[in-house]
Amino acid sequence: MRRITMFWSNVCVLGRQEVRHVEEAAKRLREKGIELTTTFFGLGQEEGLAEFVSRTEETADLMISTDLTMFEDERIFGTFRERLIPARELRALKPCVADSSIACNPLLLPVLVIPLVMVVNRACWGERPLPLGFADIVEERKSYGGRDNSAGKGLNRQLAALYGDAFMESFNGNADVFEMPVQAFQAVQKGRVPVSIVPTLFAMRADDTELAVIYPKEGAVTVPSFLAVRDTVSMELAKDLIEAIFPAGFCDFYAENGHIFPCFKGCADTGLTSENGFRFLYQP
Repeated sequence: MRRITMFWSNVCVLGRQEVRHVEEAAKRLREKGIELTTTFFGLGQEEGLAEFVSRTEETADLMISTDLTMFEDERIFGTFRERLIPARELRALKPCVADSSIACNPLLLPVLVIPLVMVVNRACWGERPLPLGFADIVEERKSYGGRDNSAGKGLNRQLAALYGDAFMESFNGNADVFEMPVQAFQAVQKGRVPVSIVPTLFAMRADDTELAVIYPKEGAVTVPSFLAVRDTVSMELAKDLIEAIFPAGFCDFYAENGHIFPCFKGCADTGLTSENGFRFLYQP
């Protein structure tokens, strides 16, 4: 029996479904002589994946994560970078992803893209024209979540890259920054702030009567989910594992249940991203 280990830190709100799917994939792989053992990180866990790897320097054969500190903080990524195979080659990507900065690292295979968009409470906003992008809300009271995770950190990095550090600091000067993105959605939903920046997973709950969903003209700030593969796994075996763990139907599940964009060619698009030309903002 070939033993494969996997670290999984992905979309927390859909965590139960993810765990169930991984367990089913493990059963299918067991029939092929592969024993897949998965350690889950994320909501409800005492320690995040990046924290765990930083503390222990332990890695797995497969590592999938939206905890981008794993791959963007050189103090962590640098400890295992040299032991990775070129995962970017393992699966064909949609052109809008393959040709973007999301696919810039040959060692990382983009699996999903979580877009962050604006949600405006029409009653709080008043009679003014609705904002079109981040530049239109820099002086407005607003909220966003993910203070200590990839959502909040990514938003600040993209704002600074687009408009400079002074803009980003001014933007934050009028912002309520929550621990979790869902708290930002609740804040605009209840009228505590006129506008919030939230993942599509929450934004698309809006009915467009009281709440308006706006895809920023600059593009949606994105939180990618990346897959890294250690050199303990051959390219051929890695392809088989990815096919088993991420069949098209499972990737479509994210699009249908969370308005999360699957990166692999042949998987479903999401209406909001396709209607807006797949404009993603991501800078590692």
